[in-house]
Amino acid sequence: MPSQRLSDSAMTSTRNILLIALLFIGYLFWTQWQEDYDHPPAQTAATATPSANTPAVTPAGADIPAAANSPATSSPPASASMESAPPSVDRIVVNTDVLRVEIDPRGGNVVAADLLAYPQQPKDFAHPVRLLDASDATFFVAQSGLISVQGSAVVAPDHQAMYRAEKNAYSLAAAESVEVPLSWTDPNGLSVRKVFLFKRGSYVIEQREEIENKSVNAWSGNAYRQLQRVPPIVDSKGLKGYSNTERYSFAGAAVYSPTDKFQKLKFENFQKEPLKKSFDGGWAAMLQHYFFAAWIPFAGEVDSYTTAVLETPHGPRYLVRTLSPTLSVAAGETKTDTAR
Repeated sequence: MPSQRLSDSAMTSTRNILLIALLFIGYLFWTQWQEDYDHPPAQTAATATPSANTPAVTPAGADIPAAANSPATSSPPASASMESAPPSVDRIVVNTDVLRVEIDPRGGNVVAADLLAYPQQPKDFAHPVRLLDASDATFFVAQSGLISVQGSAVVAPDHQAMYRAEKNAYSLAAAESVEVPLSWTDPNGLSVRKVFLFKRGSYVIEQREEIENKSVNAWSGNAYRQLQRVPPIVDSKGLKGYSNTERYSFAGAAVYSPTDKFQKLKFENFQKEPLKKSFDGGWAAMLQHYFFAAWIPFAGEVDSYTTAVLETPHGPRYLVRTLSPTLSVAAGETKTDTAR
């Protein structure tokens, strides 16, 4: 009998513990239900909050530098948005023995360059390598312009200004060189003639900007040249591992100075380590597998070299720029700035 009483007592105790545990779990379910369903829903916002992962688009005109003589508080002049500007109706096409180049009268920029001696596939010379291209997916262009802030008026043709062209097709033919002139005129008396010089057998394009000041006041400003691009697209079809050399080749910017020599600049470092140096006898470039494009200022001038990242609806673009020292042109005077 005593053992039977002990057994009944143990069972009663176990049931009580289980009952308490069940009640406690029920209480937890009830409090969670109260929290989830017993309160009115919060008012829905009329507009969605922008995602933190959505990049801001760079403001219009941000790819135009400020002049060296402008006030520190001034902003870059208004320009086209960072959406690709629509191509001009008539691009200027230049054919030499080694290059086919397209120049956009908007800004006088080199927006396409085919390397005629380098086919994309062996012996398929009908499809040469296109190094420069203004398409959104493969954007890579060489831009140049003048910038000046005098008083409240911006008086200079930047790389968005509309130039006039004498014709829209040029060919080297049997000549040793060919010039492509563009012109821009301001109603106040400043005129600029931008001339591209192509030579036989050369991939170098010489550029000169002839600044003629017919106004009654002196003019001062700066010449800038910049390369702007998206990262190159790497075609990995049929190539794997280390056999795809393009995949492992450096793609980014580079600058050369007599002091620091050749320096590579990775695209991913443009934000955290922006370039800001001044020197003479140097150049700035964009590199990719096998090929590169570079702006080479006149060797005797001390240029400012900078980098920037521009956010567009199609993704980031990377920019490397050279800015000349201040150019001064007296009333009635003409001066020429050159680069390659």
